[in-house]
Order: sequence, then C-alpha cells, then structure tokens
Amino acid sequence: MSNSRAGEESFMKRTEVGLQEFLKARVRKSEFRVRNKREPLLRHRLKLNDNYLATKNGVNDPKLVIIKQLYDTDLNPQHCRFSIPVNQVIDRDFLSPEDRRRLDNREAIDVTLIQPCLEEKPMHLKKWIMNRTGIYVLNKGWNSVIRNRKNSLRLNSTVEIWSFTWNGALYFALSTRDDDTHTAICAGSGRNGKSGDLNEDMEPTSDDDESGTITFQEDV
Repeated sequence: MSNSRAGEESFMKRTEVGLQEFLKARVRKSEFRVRNKREPLLRHRLKLNDNYLATKNGVNDPKLVIIKQLYDTDLNPQHCRFSIPVNQVIDRDFLSPEDRRRLDNREAIDVTLIQPCLEEKPMHLKKWIMNRTGIYVLNKGWNSVIRNRKNSLRLNSTVEIWSFTWNGALYFALSTRDDDTHTAICAGSGRNGKSGDLNEDMEPTSDDDESGTITFQEDV
C-alpha cells in the first residue's frame, strides 16, 4: 500500500472517530439542555403562579409525554377518555417499572390531572391493546374536564401532556398550546387518515370488553 493511500485511510479514520465524538457531545449537550428546560417550560405552559407552585414544592423531573390534537373521540362524552398512543409518547420514562407492570396486568393506576384552569382532578390511567398496539388512556373523570369551560378544550386544538411525581404520586398536567406548530408531529400515526390515534372509532371505552363491540361507561 502506498504512503498516500495509507495516509488517506488514516485521515478518514481519524475524521470518522472525530465525527462520532462530536455527535456524542452534541447529544449530551442537547440532553442537558432538555433536562434543565423541562420545569421552566412546564411552568410556562401551565402558567403556574408562585402560590400554586408553593403547594407542589419538590416536583420531581417533569417529562413531556405527548403533543397531540384533540379529536372527536377525545371530546365525545360517550367515549369518556383521553388517549395517548404508546407509539407517540415522547419521553417513555414517565412511568416507573412498577407502573408499567401494573398497566401490563390491566390494572388502573390512580393519578391526578392538573387541568389547564389549574384545577386538579383525580383520574385513572389504564393501558389498552388495540389492533396489537398499546394505547394509554386517562379516564374516570375525563368528562368533567371537557365540560369545564375554563379549560377551553376544542376540536383540533393542540395540547401537551406533561408528567411528574410529587410525594410519590403520579401527576399529569394538561396544557393547551397557543399555536399549531406541532400539528404535523401529532397527526403522523393514524390508520384511518383522520387522527393520530389508533382506529379510534372502534375503540371500546372499557378494557374489560374484548369482543370488539363498542361499550360505554359512565363518567365518575
């Protein structure tokens, strides 16, 4: 092998290694920025005031769970749930291993939802399997959230769901967005061409029904 050839290969190898280290450094820097912006962004999105924050002193590691549009099934009282398709979750670490185990065993987890109006609502978090795809749902109380006019939840509006723990309890925070810049992100995974959820029109509102028929449950 000629000296020029060997020198060229050595240069390419050094360049490749350098590029890999550069990309790793960029990722680490990006992750650091995200971690340090999570809580300020959560405060901004929820417009939390100092008095409210004082009651939640010690909020642990807020995570952005999903950005999505509100569809007919999210706002339909007969469906009585807010859906979070697993394949659209942004930060998958919002659940503890124990929470995942319970959800996989079809148990309901008691959670608290902070509404856009900053009122708290006890709810259930469950996991359904629809068309072999997982979907998290917030129910048992969702209808009162959509009926609350102070929340201003409208069809096709874009919302964010954040998650955090406080005193060992799991909280979700629902925030409305002032713009639609993330609409394209929200709508990418739908099968029926109408929404980002998974065949929502056929989705049962009770995970006890495996027959494929549509059933409804009362909001509590």
